[in-house]
Formats: sequence, structure tokens, C-alpha cells
Amino acid sequence: APDRAFLTINALTGRAQDNVVYPDLCGDGGEVCIGEASDVWGDVVAAAEAADDPTGACRFTAFVGYEWSGGPDTRNLHRNVIFRTTQVPSFPVGYFDEPTPEGLWAALRDGCASTEGCDVLTIPHNSNLSTGLMFQPAAEAVADPAVASERARMEPLVEIFQHKGDSECWPGSPAADELCDFEKLPYNTLSGANLNIQADPVALDHVRDVLGEGLAAQALSGVNPYKYGIVASTDTHLATPGLASEQDFPGHGGAGAGNRDALPVGLPDNVTFNPGGLAVLWAEENSREALFRAMLRKEAYGTSGPRIRLRMFAGRGFDDDLCDREDLAEQGYARGVPMGGEVPAGDGPIQIVVAARSDPGTEARPSVPLERVQIVRGRLVGEAVQFDVIDVAGVEDLDADVDPDTLAPTGEGASRLCTVWTDPDGTPEGPSFWYARVVEVPTARWHTRTCHAEGITCPTDDPDWRSCCDDRVQRLVRERAWSSPVWWTP
Repeated sequence: APDRAFLTINALTGRAQDNVVYPDLCGDGGEVCIGEASDVWGDVVAAAEAADDPTGACRFTAFVGYEWSGGPDTRNLHRNVIFRTTQVPSFPVGYFDEPTPEGLWAALRDGCASTEGCDVLTIPHNSNLSTGLMFQPAAEAVADPAVASERARMEPLVEIFQHKGDSECWPGSPAADELCDFEKLPYNTLSGANLNIQADPVALDHVRDVLGEGLAAQALSGVNPYKYGIVASTDTHLATPGLASEQDFPGHGGAGAGNRDALPVGLPDNVTFNPGGLAVLWAEENSREALFRAMLRKEAYGTSGPRIRLRMFAGRGFDDDLCDREDLAEQGYARGVPMGGEVPAGDGPIQIVVAARSDPGTEARPSVPLERVQIVRGRLVGEAVQFDVIDVAGVEDLDADVDPDTLAPTGEGASRLCTVWTDPDGTPEGPSFWYARVVEVPTARWHTRTCHAEGITCPTDDPDWRSCCDDRVQRLVRERAWSSPVWWTP
């Protein structure tokens, strides 16, 4: 019965947008299901309120939220919906109610307008499984700047990484570099990911390409619909949001190998999936109001799992010794803008300050050194977007590997990397963005660790462990963090 219910719900949310209806069991107009959903929604709001610590201790913050699970033809359109407070509409709008993102945004806006103290944002996730549907073509945004403005207002953040793959950049795209070949899924729809139907994702399902599309749209209409900040997520459905380590990965709570009755033999998940990532916010305190403001201003970053600490500021006139000073952040705010911000007009070339610290680690999970820091730059030059990836701190270790016996990383790196980088091309003539990518030395991927612990060597004839030798996934990974971009508009 649980399997049948899971498949039925996925089939219903996979209907084409012009054919979305409540199932018959929900009664006329979905009345029965709407009533039941309202009751569950009340439980969700109460649970968030009970878990939240509103005192000055700020021990834990819980937001009211849900997932809008649209997936026409199983092309993923999922959005995470996050509310600012517990003053929320009486009903969570789903795919059966509003089958388009535009309809969702309008319904959320109207619901909050009639609820005092309500505010909301949405975060698109797993864009790599949308086959070009998650981000509407920029031409449509240019044709209707109001739609572009609504997207920009309702969706300040985008998810760049999670359990079902990396969505930074597609290796076959003109926007790509050599490090884009990281945790890429060999699927391009939700059904493909669940049923192992292989097909390549498209470039415009990836964040870097879409950021470039936004620059082109902005030049034509004055509105950038894709002015996203960046986060990452676990999305393993285990209710363990911090469990993103490559060590002892238990698998997914639904879409991976079924662990409901007993642990499966072999790998606990589809080998092409990963443990997921983390979302990080820079805020004044751990409270709903402060964290929600941080999301709105995009002072956020994502990691592929490690607890890397990352700061980035952009501006002009930064001191050369800023990395050695204790007031780096204070000077960053005083002389520039943090990640997610718009660089103000001024004289002189634009400078970027990036400071990163490695995950401090624990005795059981030792810290992994940082290999390098890169700046990813996108600029509109004429009518084309030009992308560059520049190493600004650290050095690539071409001989880095892991110890064959212990799987400990052998790469050389640093616990801290920091630089004040001046864009050698000065102030761009066209709209531009810059974001930082921090890269660790290579480490053993989760399936490499699990297979090593079982003594599996490749090739193997054991059908339960054949996934250990799947050539679609790499033995090692360079874990990383991505800052939200900073922006320049002439």
C-alpha cells in the first residue's frame, strides 16, 4: 500500500499542467482532500511553533513551510515554500490548486495579503531534472517584464546542489569549466531518476547558465528574472537536515533503495545520488526574522555537505592586508556589499574579498583541507554572455588522491584561504555577476567508502555490489561551497 500510494501521488503530480485535477477520492472540487490538508497544515504550523525558540537564547529556529510538488510529464518544477512567521494562509496551495509557478506565486501573494503579518518566498530545487522547464526562456521574461519581476521578487534564492545531483553548470555548456563534472545525474526528469532511465540534463537547467540568461534579459527589458542567491539542501526525506557527510551515508528516505522493512543488501541508495548539501545564512541572530531577512537579501551560500565557512564582499578601495585583519567583515560591509548584493557605482575597478575556512571536523570526521578558491564571473559583452573561472587563492593539487588503505585524503591544502582580488578588466560595461567557489582537496565519495568497508574490488561478479563499479560516478569528489553572486548594473 505505501508503494502504491507513492506511485499514485507521483503520477498525479506528473500530469500535464492543463490536465491537473484532484483525484476522484477527494470528492467534488477536491473538497474532502482540501479539508484534510487544512487539518494537516494546522499541525505543521503548530509543530513549527513548538520547535522554535523565540527567546534570546536563539537555540533553534523553525520555519513554517512545505513543498509545492509540480512535475508535468515528470519534469521537475518543485518549489520549497517558506513563510516568515506563523501568520500564514489557512491552506497550502498545491499543484492540484495552481499547476504553474506563476499561479503559485499569485495565490501565495493573495493569501498573505489577507493575513496580517504574512510574508513568503519560494526556492526552486532540483532544476537539473526539469528538462528546460524550471527556468522559462528569457525571451518570455523579456516579453512580459511583469512576470520577470514577479519571479525575481518571489524567488530570491535557488538551490544549486542536493541529494539528486549538482545543478551549478553542465559540462557540455559554453558556460562550463573542468570542475563542472561534479555529481552530475545521468537523468533529466524525476521519472528518469526514480526508474533509472538515462538522458542528459540540459544546460539551461543549471544555475550558471541561468544567471547568464538573466543578464541578457536585463539588458533587453531592464528586469533580471534570474537574480538568484544560492543555497544547497539535503532533500533525503529523513528529517535529518544536517546529515550530509560522505561517511556512513544511510540512503534516501523515499526515492532511493527502500529501507522500510529491512536494510537492503548492497549500497543503500542509487549510486548516482549523494548525501546532499547544506544551506548557510549570514544573519544577525538565529531567529525567524533575521534569517528570513538574510534570505531576502540573498546573504546566503550553499555547500555540497562540508561545513565550510565562506564570506564574500564586493566593492572598491579594500586594503591589501584585509585578510590579515580581524575587522574583515566590518570593512567588507563599510566599503562594499556582501554576497547577494548589488555593487554601487564608483570609481576604480571592482574588487572581491573572499575568505574561506575549512570544515573544522571532528575526531570521527577529520577536517579536510581547502584546495583553492575560484571566482566565477559572468559578463554581458555585446549581446553575448562571457563566462570566466579564475583561481584566486590556493593551488590545484594534480597528484591528490586518497590513501588506498585508510581512504584519508593525500592532497595538500589549507585550513584558511583568503584574498583581495581586483578584477583585471576593471568595471564592466555591461551587467555582470561574480560568485565564489571554494574547493576541497579530493576525498573518497560515499559509495567508495561503503564498498571499501565491504572489501569490494572492481570488477565484481557479486550482483548485490555491482553498483560499486558503476562507471557513471567518480571514485573521488572535490567537495565545495558556492557563494551567492554579487551583481553589477551599469
